[in-house]
Amino acid sequence: MMTLMLILTVPLFFSTPMISMIALMLSVGKLLLEMKHDMDNFSISANFFWDSFSHVLLTLNLWIITLMILSSIKISNFHYFKTMYLRLLMLLAMILSLAFSVNNYIFFYILFEASLIPTFMLILGWGYQPERLQAGVYMLMYTVLASLPLLISFLYINFTMNSCSMILMPVLYPYHFI
Repeated sequence: MMTLMLILTVPLFFSTPMISMIALMLSVGKLLLEMKHDMDNFSISANFFWDSFSHVLLTLNLWIITLMILSSIKISNFHYFKTMYLRLLMLLAMILSLAFSVNNYIFFYILFEASLIPTFMLILGWGYQPERLQAGVYMLMYTVLASLPLLISFLYINFTMNSCSMILMPVLYPYHFI
């Protein structure tokens, strides 16, 4: 898998230096993720940890961001605010990487909803249709309104069990996770 990703990022090294640097950072990040695969759970700090599921989501995140950079060569060739576009992509990748590595359900919700902001800016700035403002607003409203029951359930779990930790909840309250 890593070899395929490195082969697909080779065209990036022959374009602009900024895209080459970002492609190299993503490839090295993916390589570091692949080196960790022999551990079942890996705690980075008290608030961040990786398990097999978050490893898959982080890999998918890096893969999709790399493909977005590959598909945006046209933007970098015509200089349509390419640095802003790449910064938004890196911000989106960073927010999603934090969301998939966090240990708390409420932090996960906040970070995942925060990823809507760079997505909204990408739709507004580089969307195709003239109705992109309306599409961006609809995306924001539908996503936030549809995820409010999830937030309410996370807050209910936090207030009843006094913990929203993804690691501690199955240990402290095993009868809820049967």
